[in-house]
Amino acid sequence: MRAGLAWHYRAYEREQPPDERGQYAEAELQARERRQGLWSDTHPVAPWDFRRRARSGS
Repeated sequence: MRAGLAWHYRAYEREQPPDERGQYAEAELQARERRQGLWSDTHPVAPWDFRRRARSGS
């Protein structure tokens, strides 16, 4: 969770227990600040954007 290899998908965060929700949000924030994992890329592409582009053929 803390390696910066995942996005915290906020659209589904209400399905998480409140303590996990906070842990995921904080882990993403720290990874972004440290430019760690996928956040080392200057323009990381969210999985939902990647799938949308793949479907549209762009």
